[in-house]
Amino acid sequence: MILNTNVLFGQKKVYNSKAKSQITYSMNHPLHSWKGTNKEINCFVILDSKTQKVVQVEASARVNSFDSGISARDSQVMEVLEGDKIPTVSFKSTKVIYDKNNVLAIGDLNFHGVTTSTYIKLTQNNANNQLHFNGELGFKLSEHKVKRPALMGMKISDVIILKIDMIFENL
Repeated sequence: MILNTNVLFGQKKVYNSKAKSQITYSMNHPLHSWKGTNKEINCFVILDSKTQKVVQVEASARVNSFDSGISARDSQVMEVLEGDKIPTVSFKSTKVIYDKNNVLAIGDLNFHGVTTSTYIKLTQNNANNQLHFNGELGFKLSEHKVKRPALMGMKISDVIILKIDMIFENL
C-alpha cells in the first residue's frame, strides 16, 4: 500500500485556478511605463489541512505567455529574456512565515536562468472554500544577467515588479 506523505501529516496539495489567477509584471522607462499579464500560471501549495496555512509553494510561468497588449513589445521582451533558450520563470519556497493574514514566502527565484534567494510578501484570504493570495515581488534585472534594452539612449529601469494574484479552490 502506498500512502501520500502529505496526507499522513495532515497536508494537502492544492493547485491554483488558472481561470482566476494571474501574475502581472510592471516595467518603467523614463518615457513610459507598461505592464504584461500572464494567466497561464502553474502553481501549487502544500496546505496544512487543520490551520489552512501554506507550508510550501511552487510556481512557474512561461515567459512567452506574458501579454502587454502590444505584440511588438512582447516579442522584444522574449528576445531580451532569451525566451527560446530560457522559457520559464519559477519560484520555490524554502520557508513560509505567517503573521495573521500576512505571509512571507522565502525561497528561490529562477529568472533568466539565474537563481537568487528572495521573498514574496503576500496577503492570504480564506472565504467560500477558496484561498486567495495577493502580493508582490520586486527584483533587479541585473541580478539575473538581463541586458536592459534602451530607447532613445535611455535604458529601462533595472527593477521589475511582479504582482501576484493566485486563487486556489475546492479546499
